[in-house]
Amino acid sequence: MVSGPFKGHSNHVRSIAFSPDGKRVTSGSADSTIHVWDVTTGQTISGPLTPFKGHTDYVSSVAFLLDGKLIASGSDDESIRVRDAETGKTVCGSITGQTHYIRSVAFSPNGERVVSASDNKTICIWDATMGQKVLGH
Repeated sequence: MVSGPFKGHSNHVRSIAFSPDGKRVTSGSADSTIHVWDVTTGQTISGPLTPFKGHTDYVSSVAFLLDGKLIASGSDDESIRVRDAETGKTVCGSITGQTHYIRSVAFSPNGERVVSASDNKTICIWDATMGQKVLGH
């Protein structure tokens, strides 16, 4: 079992989520990065010196796809990103269209959609691979 907290972010952690198999945890931080952690060792799968980057402001929400292969993230930079959970490679990046901070993201059960909630009191649904808005203001 791991002793002590998982460390690697340079600013406060704003969101965490377990992978569906319970073997990993992802975290989004005010340092604008995402880490993926092995829950047995406490080590970052993303690498301590190479967290997933791309957002330009706080990462306020992270979520795993039900099969654990993808991670969605929402940020105060008003964007959503979808990444490969192992490599961090962007599958669908910089989904934009909401005009305020993204506070929460989640995948649809089939992984085809990402839903986001924003400070502008709106919810939008996006195509998870193309980044196009499917429904919302």
